[in-house]
Amino acid sequence: FSNSRILPRIRTTAVALFYIYLLFTIILTGMLAILGMSTYDAVNHACSAIATGGFSTYNDSIAHFHSAGIEIVTGLFMILAAGNFALYYQVTQIGLKVLWHDLEFKSYIVLLTIFTVLISINIIMVNGYSVADGVREAFFQVASFGSTTGYVSADYDQWPSFSKLILAVTFLTGGCAGSTAGGIKVCRFIVLLKTVMAELRRTMHPQMLLNVYYAKRRLPTETIINVSRFFFVYVLVIAVLTMLLCLSGVDVDEAVFGVASCISSVGPAFGSIGATGNYAGVTGMGQLTLALAMLLGRLELFTVLALLRGEYWRSSKRW
Repeated sequence: FSNSRILPRIRTTAVALFYIYLLFTIILTGMLAILGMSTYDAVNHACSAIATGGFSTYNDSIAHFHSAGIEIVTGLFMILAAGNFALYYQVTQIGLKVLWHDLEFKSYIVLLTIFTVLISINIIMVNGYSVADGVREAFFQVASFGSTTGYVSADYDQWPSFSKLILAVTFLTGGCAGSTAGGIKVCRFIVLLKTVMAELRRTMHPQMLLNVYYAKRRLPTETIINVSRFFFVYVLVIAVLTMLLCLSGVDVDEAVFGVASCISSVGPAFGSIGATGNYAGVTGMGQLTLALAMLLGRLELFTVLALLRGEYWRSSKRW
């Protein structure tokens, strides 16, 4: 929904974005080393966080370090990694005001803040966390799931159902367009919400000509249709793969969130495949289903689905 071609030549654009990516990685590596990680761990976790990959050198992930400083710094950089890298280049040219003027990035930050506050209140009141620990744990897990990184700093499976539901919504939403994050992306939700509001106004005033605007620009009807189509197919794929996972013997709740987590490129879900578990206990059929979910979520959804159509392979023009 914005002009992602920030420089006239593709090669120049790629180099500029690479330097920004590399700079984030180097800064995070240095900060993690200062906070107590070994050089090896700092490099690995920095690369994993900026790539929103989520793999740690320890089975218990970031929780292994028991460090508030490491969690806060890693959380902040995970949030940055889920932002639009083209937008960061504009920051170097125009200034930080670009971040606040960007509707998607601003909405992303506000959304993560709201989710952090809601979960903090919930686990403080129900689980008896102190205010400091509650805010810290909520912030890190929201940053991890919101950026679709998948790091774990606490056993969130012990949190109330409300908090776990918020986390699920967080990783389904995902990060910003032009980032390393997965998920549906914040900009699509903004368009969907604006479309729904326009349709509600149209219901009340049938004769009015109503348009959908994004960042003060009117969106073409084709764009709105494409976003709606993507959302429908995304939900449909989750439903179909959930049924396949249930056929392999996985419980319904774990199947739903497991597929949603994999298609959002997060990894951890809830229950036996949650904070302290893994997918080793899933059957071969289930693992193939989840592998397909990961491929569909990380690659272009419609492109991968097109490969499943017989006419694609029958056409001699493809070869």
